[in-house]
Amino acid sequence: ATSQLHNSSYAAYVKSGAHKVAVLPCRAAVENAKKIKVNEAEGKGLLHCGEYNILSDWLDRLGKDHVSAALNILDARLLIENGKPREALVILARTKKDLQGEDITINHDCSLAYAKCMRELNRLNKAVEELERLLEMQLNPQTRVEALQLLAINYCSLLNDEGMQRCTRQVNEVRLENVNVEDEIQIASMISISMKYFRQGLFELACDSLEQGLNHPRLPLSQRILLENNLASGLMLLGRYEEAITLASSCLRKIEKDRFEKYLRSTLDTFGCLLIATGETDAGEEYLRKSLSATLQLSYGHIDECPPRCHLGTLARRSENPAQAYKEHLKLVISAKKLHEVLDETIGEANLGADLVRLGNFAEAEKHFIKAARYSKMYNFRYPLTHVYFHRAWAAILKDDEKKAVRNIKLSLRQAKKYQHNHFIIQEGKISLPLFTLALRHAIEPDYVCWILEKLGEIALPAIEPALNHESAEIRNKLAALLGGVHTTGSLTLLRRMRNDNDERVKKTARSFLTIIRKKNQTSIDLLTRREMEVLKWVSTGATNSQIGVNLFISESTVKTHIAGIFRKLGFTSRIEAVLYYQELQRKDTTFQE
Repeated sequence: ATSQLHNSSYAAYVKSGAHKVAVLPCRAAVENAKKIKVNEAEGKGLLHCGEYNILSDWLDRLGKDHVSAALNILDARLLIENGKPREALVILARTKKDLQGEDITINHDCSLAYAKCMRELNRLNKAVEELERLLEMQLNPQTRVEALQLLAINYCSLLNDEGMQRCTRQVNEVRLENVNVEDEIQIASMISISMKYFRQGLFELACDSLEQGLNHPRLPLSQRILLENNLASGLMLLGRYEEAITLASSCLRKIEKDRFEKYLRSTLDTFGCLLIATGETDAGEEYLRKSLSATLQLSYGHIDECPPRCHLGTLARRSENPAQAYKEHLKLVISAKKLHEVLDETIGEANLGADLVRLGNFAEAEKHFIKAARYSKMYNFRYPLTHVYFHRAWAAILKDDEKKAVRNIKLSLRQAKKYQHNHFIIQEGKISLPLFTLALRHAIEPDYVCWILEKLGEIALPAIEPALNHESAEIRNKLAALLGGVHTTGSLTLLRRMRNDNDERVKKTARSFLTIIRKKNQTSIDLLTRREMEVLKWVSTGATNSQIGVNLFISESTVKTHIAGIFRKLGFTSRIEAVLYYQELQRKDTTFQE
C-alpha cells in the first residue's frame, strides 16, 4: 500500500512535468523497496509510473532483485533533469557496481544514464567511452537510438564530424529496421542537427531545424523547453528580437511553473541578452548576472559559465569600459580552454582583440585576431570570423588606414549578410558607426547596411548624414527611403535636405515620405513644443512675426527661431504649408480643438 501511494504521487508529478518534486516519492519508494520483499508483479507496479518512457523496456524483464536498482536509475535520471549530475553520479556508480555488468536491459539504461551524467559534468571523453562500450551490447532499438544520438551530440562537442556522420548512418539503419522508433529518431535528430548548424554559424538553418522539432506532435515537455530556448537564441542572433523575447519569456514561465532548473541558467542568459539588445541595459545585465551566479553555485557548471562571461564582457565594451570587458573575456578564454570548448575559446579570442583595440594596444590585439581566425578556418567557424573582420576594420579606422578598413569591413559585411549574423553587426555597430559611413561611401553591401541602419534607428543618423552626397543616385535613394522609415526630428531634417536632390527619383522618394509623415502627424502634436504650437496657431491667422511676438510677449528673433524649428521638424518650406497643416489639424483632431 505504501509503495502504491508513492507510485501514485510520483505519477501525478511526472504527468504535470514537475520532475523536481517527483524525486521525493521516488526516493521514498526506493527506501520502501529495500525494506520489503516484492514479487515481479509488485515490481512492475512500482515502475509503471505515469507512462514515463524510460520504464517501458524494463517491465517484461525485471525481477524482484532489480526493483531497487531500477528505482535508483529513475531517481538518478530525475536528478540529471534537475541539474544535479553529481548526486546522480553517486547513485549510478553504486547501481553499476550492484548490477556487475550484466548484459540486461536495466544495465543498459544504467550505462545510458551514466553517459548522460558524464556529459553534464563535461567529461565528454568518458561519456563517449561509456556509450561506445554500451553500443557493443545487444540493445533494443529505442535504447540503441538514444545511445547513438547522445554519442553524436558528444562528437559534435568534440568537433568530431566523422564520428557524427558514423552515428547518423547507424541511426538510419535502425530506422529502416524498426519503424516504431521514428519519433525518438526525429526529435533527437533535430537537436543534433541544430547544434551542428549553431557551431558552424548557420543560424537560419539551425532555427529551421528547431522549428521542425517543435512541431513534433509527441514532444516531451523537457525537450520542448530545450528546443524553445535554443530557438530563442537563434532568433536573437538573426536579429529577430520581438519573436525571440516572446519565446524566451514563455520558456521562463514554463521553467518557473514546472521547476526545470536544468535549463534556467541558459534561458536567463538568453533573456538578458535580448533585453540589452532592445535597450533595457540595466535589466538585461541583472539577468546575465543571475545566470552567472546560478552557474557558479554549481560545482560542475564551468561549461555554462562561458556564455554569460562573454555577454557581460561585450556589454562592458559597448558601455565604453574595455578594461572590464578584457577581464571578463580573459576568464571566458581560460574557462573554455579547461573544457576544450574551442568555439567559446575562439569567440573569446576575437573579443579580447576587440577590447585591446579599444584600449589602443593594436599589436597585441592582432595576435588574438590571428589566433581566432586560425581556429575559425580550421574548424569551419563562421561566426567568430565575422567578429575578427569587423574588429580589424575598426582598428584600421583608428589607425587612419582606410584601405585596410575597407577590405575588412567588406569581408565582415559580406559574411554577415550571407550567414545572417545580424545581431552582432547591429549591436557592435552602435559603437562603430563610422564603419557604416565608410561602407556606404564605397558602396559595400548598401542594401544590407541600410537595413542595419534602419534597425539602429535614430542613433544611426551620424552615419547616414555624411553619405547624403554620395555620387550614386541609387544609394542616395536608398538613404531617402531609410530616413523615411525612422520618423524622428533628425531624420526629417535630413529628408528635407534630400528633397532638393539633383536626381528626380531621389526627390520623389524624399517628398513622398515627407507627405506620408506629415499626414501621419496631422493628428499628433508630439513633434512640436507647446510654445511652437502657439506660434503655429498665430502663423495660421496670417499674423506677421512682429505681431506674433507682441501677442506672445516674446521678441521677433525668438519668433523666427520657433518658426525655423517648426519648419525643420515638419518639413515645411513656406508659411502656406504651415497654415494648411494647422487647418487640417483643427479639422481632424477634436481633442486639439478643445
